[in-house]
Amino acid sequence: MESKQTLLLNAPESCVDEMLSGLCRINNALYKLTGSSVLVDGRRASADAGSVAIVSGGGSGHEPFAAGYVGRGMLAAAVAGSVFASPPAATIERAIRAVSGDKTGGVLVLVYNYTGDRINFGRAVERCRDLPNRVEIFIVQDDSAMTSLEDTAGRRGLCGGMLLIKIVGALAERGASLDELLQTCDDITKRMATLGVAAGGCTLPGASAPLFTVPPGMLELGLGVHGEAGVGSLTKSSAKEVVATVLEHMLNHDSHTGLQLAPGDQVVVLINNLGSMSHLEMLVITNEVASFLEMKGIIVERIYAGHFMTSLDMRGFHVTLLHTSDHLNWLDLLDAPTDAPVWQQPCRIPKGGSLSLEDLTEKLASTSIKQLSAVHVSPAATLFIRSALHDFCTAAPSWTARLNELDSGCGDGDCGSTLTLAATTMALSLDQLPCSEPIKLLDTLAQMLGESMGGTSGGLYSIMFSVMSTSLSKIASQNMGAKCVELSVDAWLSALSDGVAAVMKYGGAKPGDRTMLDAICPALAAAKNQTNSEEVAAVLKALADAADVGAKATSTMKARAGRASYVRGGDARKEDAGARAVALILGSLAQTAKQDSQTII
Repeated sequence: MESKQTLLLNAPESCVDEMLSGLCRINNALYKLTGSSVLVDGRRASADAGSVAIVSGGGSGHEPFAAGYVGRGMLAAAVAGSVFASPPAATIERAIRAVSGDKTGGVLVLVYNYTGDRINFGRAVERCRDLPNRVEIFIVQDDSAMTSLEDTAGRRGLCGGMLLIKIVGALAERGASLDELLQTCDDITKRMATLGVAAGGCTLPGASAPLFTVPPGMLELGLGVHGEAGVGSLTKSSAKEVVATVLEHMLNHDSHTGLQLAPGDQVVVLINNLGSMSHLEMLVITNEVASFLEMKGIIVERIYAGHFMTSLDMRGFHVTLLHTSDHLNWLDLLDAPTDAPVWQQPCRIPKGGSLSLEDLTEKLASTSIKQLSAVHVSPAATLFIRSALHDFCTAAPSWTARLNELDSGCGDGDCGSTLTLAATTMALSLDQLPCSEPIKLLDTLAQMLGESMGGTSGGLYSIMFSVMSTSLSKIASQNMGAKCVELSVDAWLSALSDGVAAVMKYGGAKPGDRTMLDAICPALAAAKNQTNSEEVAAVLKALADAADVGAKATSTMKARAGRASYVRGGDARKEDAGARAVALILGSLAQTAKQDSQTII
């Protein structure tokens, strides 16, 4: 079939890097970190500003988000992944460390509510806990397509986030604390809604057809920015009628995701071109949005229209409403000056002098507060850990077909393959793994799994092990004078509990959502209730048995997290692959412990 690709690029694999370089050429205050897709505000770095630094980003293809909002009064740095793919955790970590100077008031990481972004940004944030200043994360979500959030992974992050970035960016510039910024983010999210329509999907670089098509004469209502289908269709009609449909959905009093507005309420409006709408159409739509709100007695205090968060060449628009009644200071913050290159009426200030980025990149080698190599366990415990890893590496390939089959219904069908890939990578490094140093080992495994497995499961395991490492380091710090520290079973369970909590935080799921949590949470509870808690074999058997029961129970659950929660008509008839994988891993650990029942971790 003849390609219908119309994007004017050099090559799909180089377009992101070239796009960032192009942006730096039109704003000489922006710098791209060498060897990565990170853009930083160079003048902020040279001044070593004492305000909170704000970092955001995500997959490319949504330009001008996020790189276009780097500048004084908005973002300190932006991270770009491949087109429609979350940036790697290591790249995000570079961005955070690049803006976390000694005088910085902390780092606020703004993440849009998509599973891949939550996981990778979460991994990066956890790996930056060693920094001298606080690093906190906030999940941006403003989608109002679904009238109920039951059985979903929550509201998606859309173009309303640009208003949030502008407000909290200006607030940070004025010296607000990290806690004040987090509270403002929460206040904005609760008072903001976004919805849109499209006449057709976008076409990825290198592809010959759009991600989705809309029948002639129809529009898709409530679509996402990655080609996800919307909540329904409507007949294409006049701009007035389409805008009325969108706004009535957003102002529906029965909706849990819309806005409850009354005559006299004040709002800020943002109208986002998803890619290929003409200026003529956008201004007509802008007029209709303002007219509709005025007819309802709603006061429009500010209105923005243009490209804010696109979806490549998608033909459609989003409308964001921000309820500003009782928050008139937000208007002042929106009006505050910024030199971010794409914010409307940006202020261009010439760069003065020269700037070396060596001080930024050197921060990547900062010493961790974990003191990773300072804690050793006994020779017996070391032998058990090495044996357990060996047994897992040996057993994992035999699970491949079963896990792939379970994953084929609503996932990528590769759960078993990715787990086997992790086991293969681990086996090649088994002799070099620091099995006598559990804190360092967990940190090493976190990196190894994140890189070798990839995807959602790799990210979640990476986060869990990284947080477990941090948790154990805090426990072990009480005995830093000892050459050999015996970490109790309770210490390991406490670390596992912290790791599981992080998986829930960044993965966005909870027990009952048909995920790996439905195996690991009951397993953790069973282990904590084990009366003879210092017998490793007994504790691991309790973990394995409860995980097996939990995995089986997922066969009757409906997916309420991740991609599967957005699939129309999705029905679970098999066990969840992630839950079964957890049960198999814990079963392998229990079998190893059974063979060496004298082991004390």
